[in-house]
Amino acid sequence: MESSRPAPGRSAAAILGTSALLLLPALLQPRIQAGDLSSHLYNTWLVLLVKSGEPLGLEIVPQYSNVLFDWWLEGFWRAGGPALAEKSSVAGAVLLFFWGGFSMISRLVGRTVWAAAPLLAMLAYG
Repeated sequence: MESSRPAPGRSAAAILGTSALLLLPALLQPRIQAGDLSSHLYNTWLVLLVKSGEPLGLEIVPQYSNVLFDWWLEGFWRAGGPALAEKSSVAGAVLLFFWGGFSMISRLVGRTVWAAAPLLAMLAYG
């Protein structure tokens, strides 16, 4: 009985190539305008100012929901500034959404479904 699974090297090349194509729109734009991304970036900037001791008259209150993306932005901002934070977080979110959806559809269908890739790519950026 012959397996329908591709060779490991071929599968890795397909994943890396698809990931690179998915990241091009996010990396080639000078600024990313998406939903409430700008407000998350602004909040991250404020958090970093407050944590640095700037006398703004603001304080940080604990949040328990919708904070993972903000923590992610803060870490990237500290590592390389706002441009790195913006592009890295959007790139990570796009890859997470695309490959999560791709895995789910492939699992439901019982085989790798590359035909769904264009639709998932559009949804990842939409």
